[in-house]
Amino acid sequence: MTLNTFHFAGVSAKNVTLGVPRLKEIINVSKNIKTPSLKIFLQEEYRKREQIVTKLGGLIEYTTMQHVVSSSQIVYDPDPKKTIIKADEELVALYNEIPSMDESAHDNLNPWVVRFELDNEKMVHKDLSISAIDKMLHDSFHDQISVMHSDENSEKLVLRLRLIGIEDEEEETAAQYLKQFEQSLLNDMAIKGLFEISKVTFTKHIDSKYDKKTGKLTQTDDNWIIETDGTALKKILTFPKVDAKCTVSNDCLEIKDVLGIEAAR
Repeated sequence: MTLNTFHFAGVSAKNVTLGVPRLKEIINVSKNIKTPSLKIFLQEEYRKREQIVTKLGGLIEYTTMQHVVSSSQIVYDPDPKKTIIKADEELVALYNEIPSMDESAHDNLNPWVVRFELDNEKMVHKDLSISAIDKMLHDSFHDQISVMHSDENSEKLVLRLRLIGIEDEEEETAAQYLKQFEQSLLNDMAIKGLFEISKVTFTKHIDSKYDKKTGKLTQTDDNWIIETDGTALKKILTFPKVDAKCTVSNDCLEIKDVLGIEAAR
């Protein structure tokens, strides 16, 4: 046990419980295993296509605002038709050129702006668009917030949020409330993915095939699989392109609930 160890420092792979600790988990039928994980296989025609595997991984991995925001700040910017932030002047001017359906909405806007700068590379990697985030914000808060966002092709992706209809309170209380609102957006607002899957990694899997005609066993190592931190077997099996016959969970109780006692055994 001491000698036969390996660590994944700096390697794009994940560590799992092995040896005696894993044996204890299986024998004791542990309800909370230390490293719950899935090995997700795609259907045979998609296994060699890295782009499809990566896209599916992005759909599965739980993503919040925190994963794509590079910086956030709360700014006192009382005039909704102007801004004290030079970088946002063009954005605000563009929004004010198009008249709002409800002009009275400007009267109830909070003077404080919660401003997020998004990371372009992370947005591309997660296959996200700023307009999709804008829609999610409106779906979540409806008429409680006003959102301005930069164009999809801008060098800097910016989101400006103002609360609507919040009565003027003491400055200290208002600042504290806005700070809580900002933290709640960053940590709790799900953009995509499954809550149970905190991280995904992509690894090449060696497949063995037996040729009935020649009797030879051939190996291919260019097939991709997705390994996860966290399990959600029932949900994963509903995803298109996932091979339900090969996908494996290391949580025996979850397998029992989804596939039955024989599969768990």
